[in-house]
Amino acid sequence: MASSSDAAHENAVVTEGTCETRDKCKSLEEEKEKVQQILEIALTNAGLGELTVNDCDATTGPTSDSENLPAEAVSKTAENPNRVPDTRLMEVTKTEWIDITKEFTAAAAQLAPGQLVQEIHFSLFDAMSAIEVMDAKMDAALQWKNFPNYPKLPKEALAKGLVKLDGQTSAELIGVVDEVFASVGTWLEGHTLAQTVFTCLYLHESGSLESLALRSFSQAVIKIVEHMRDCISRNGVYAMEDQQGISLGMATTLAGDPSVGAALKEAEERTGALLKQVLSNRVKAREDEVKALLARQKFTRALFSFVTSVTKATPQAMETACQKLSQCLSLLPDIVSTVTLGEKLDPQNPIALGFHPVINQHLLPPSYKPYAILPRDRGYLTLRTILDQLQGVFGLCKLGSFGELLEGITDPTGPSCSAVRPWKR
Repeated sequence: MASSSDAAHENAVVTEGTCETRDKCKSLEEEKEKVQQILEIALTNAGLGELTVNDCDATTGPTSDSENLPAEAVSKTAENPNRVPDTRLMEVTKTEWIDITKEFTAAAAQLAPGQLVQEIHFSLFDAMSAIEVMDAKMDAALQWKNFPNYPKLPKEALAKGLVKLDGQTSAELIGVVDEVFASVGTWLEGHTLAQTVFTCLYLHESGSLESLALRSFSQAVIKIVEHMRDCISRNGVYAMEDQQGISLGMATTLAGDPSVGAALKEAEERTGALLKQVLSNRVKAREDEVKALLARQKFTRALFSFVTSVTKATPQAMETACQKLSQCLSLLPDIVSTVTLGEKLDPQNPIALGFHPVINQHLLPPSYKPYAILPRDRGYLTLRTILDQLQGVFGLCKLGSFGELLEGITDPTGPSCSAVRPWKR
C-alpha cells in the first residue's frame, strides 16, 4: 500500500510539474510577443520603421487600403508589393505632447524636505551624474548665450556661408595656421582637444574645403594630433592633470598619411610659384605675407613627416624623423617673427576666421569652462620647447656606448654629449 501510494503521489507531482512547465512556456511566448510588439512600435516611433522586428507579408499581415496609408508606408509597399504595412503602428507616429508642469509641481509640493521619489533603476551614480538644467554652474549649454546667433554644428556654419571654403588671403591663412598651432600648444599644456584644437571649424569639415592650402593643412593637423595623442596614451607616462588625451570621438579624416603628405607638398609648390610671381611684381607687403605663409607650410609638412616617421619606429624612419625635427626647429624663428602678419582673431566674432569657442562644449562636463588660448607667439614657443626636448632624446639614441649614455643623462655638459644639451636646457 505504501509503495502504490508513493507512486501515485509521484505521478501527481510529475503531472503538476508538466502543467506548470507548459504554463511557463505559454507565458514566455506571450511575453515574447508583447516585447516584439513594443519593439515594433518603438522603432516606428523613432523613424526606423523599416527595421521592425516582424515585417508582415501578404499571407499573415493585416490588409488595408493603401489610400488610407501614409506616404511613407505606401512607398514601402511599392518597393515590396508582397509586404502590407501594419496599420497598428501608424497611430503611434502622431505624438501629442501634454504639459504636466502644474501636475508635477503640485505632486512635488507634497514631498517633505529630504524626500525623494526614485525610479527603481535610478542609482546613486545617476544622481551624482545628473545636472540641473538652466543652472549656469552645471548646464554647459547655457554658455551658448554668449554666441546667440552662432550655429550649433560645423556643417551648419559651412552651409550658411559663415566661414570661407575658398578664397582666403595670405593674411587670413597665416592667421588660421597661427591660431591652430597656438591651440595645439595649449592642448599640450594639459587642456582638452575639444576646447583647443577642435574649436577650429575647418578641422571638422576638412573634406569639404575647396582651398587646397587650407584643406591640406587641416587634414595634416588632424593627423599630427592623432599621432601625438596615440604616442602619449600608448606610453602612459603622464598624469591626468598634465595631459588630456581623450578625443571624445571628434573630427577625423579618411585621408591616409601618403595622400596628406602629397597634398601638403602640392600646396607648398603652389605657394612657391605664387612667391615667384609676387617677387616679379616687387610688392614688399605682399612678398612678406607669402614668404611667411610658405614658411608655415614647410613647418607643417616637416612636423607631419616627423610624427609619422616616429610612429613607424624603424631605423630609417628614425633618421628621417631627426632630419625633419631639425628642419622644424630651423623654421620656427622666422615664423615667430612674422606672427603679426596674420589676421587677428576677433573675440566678439571668432567665426569670421573659422573658430567657434563653444562648438564642442556640450561634449564636456559643466566643470570644463572655456578658457583663453595661448597667444600665438607663446604657442610656437611651447612647441619649440617640446621639440628641443625631443631633439635631446633623439641625441641619446646616437650615443654609441653605455658610458656615453650614462654621461649624457647625468652630465650633459660633457664633450661627447653636445646632442643631448637641448634636453637639459
